[in-house]
Amino acid sequence: MLDKTPLGLQFTKEALNQNRHAPSLESAIELENRNQSILCITPEFFKAVEKFGRRKKNE
Repeated sequence: MLDKTPLGLQFTKEALNQNRHAPSLESAIELENRNQSILCITPEFFKAVEKFGRRKKNE
């Protein structure tokens, strides 16, 4: 968990707390979709993608 971004951990914690009382699976999925959409435009996301690409290139 220490390797994860603070914002990603925050969103995960919030989603877990909110989805405990989610009225439906659909609403839980919508929240997850929202979180993924927001987090995939952060600088940390682009750094992770770059790091993954370098790692794959070296294999």
